[in-house]
Amino acid sequence: MICVPTTAGTGSEVTSVAVVTDEQQERKMVLASPLIGPDVAIVDPILTASLPRHMVAATGMDAFVHALESYTSINANPFTDSLALQSMKMLKEHLPASYAHSFNHESKEQVHIASTMAGVAFNAAGLGLVHACSHPMTALYKVPHGLANAIILPKVIDYNLIANKSKYADIARILKPELISCDDDSAASFLVEALEEFNKQLDIPRDFSYIEGVMPGDIDKLVHDALHDQLTIPLNPRKVNSHDVKQIYQKLLPQLNTDSVAYSN
Repeated sequence: MICVPTTAGTGSEVTSVAVVTDEQQERKMVLASPLIGPDVAIVDPILTASLPRHMVAATGMDAFVHALESYTSINANPFTDSLALQSMKMLKEHLPASYAHSFNHESKEQVHIASTMAGVAFNAAGLGLVHACSHPMTALYKVPHGLANAIILPKVIDYNLIANKSKYADIARILKPELISCDDDSAASFLVEALEEFNKQLDIPRDFSYIEGVMPGDIDKLVHDALHDQLTIPLNPRKVNSHDVKQIYQKLLPQLNTDSVAYSN
């Protein structure tokens, strides 16, 4: 099997993971097997030159989330850490430029390589709560996967932050190099803001308030499906419960609940 990616995001060309959408149940399910791992990957950035700008942003942020979640996964190791960190550095440097101009070939190449590196990292280390919350948003509301990841990311990081201040500080310093002189607690405290600023450069919304037709009963299905995303939830750096996942969705879907919420400890 030879895989030729035409977006710079999924990393599927180097993973043993596939996604199946059950249209009737409105569920997006992930399966993994070494039997579905590609034999050869051809990573040619020229094939991404014709991507619409919104797809450049969404798929690029998908790659960034792959790198970030594999770096903070409880299954992370020094090999996956090195790939994840370098991938995030390359995406921070080159994704905005790739988004700004479709024929910036150097940035396209760097983003495409970074996506593949992030794919190798998460194939070994796994992902976390961002992907667990993202899959139901795609299945229920047809939100593009990378866009869902990007919007969800700051809210989940706000929740996860206490679990690994050191690693989240490393990520904050990639996005804001001036934090190099700060201690880990101080640097990590700027990460949510830094991620929101990075999303803003790519014209990514802050939440899902633009979605029409959201029903109050939807949140129970969203929480249930997120918690049953068994290839992601167990690897999240902070232990997840239904109450906190519900609060994350309430922040992401303000049309469901306009009351302020605070995470439980």
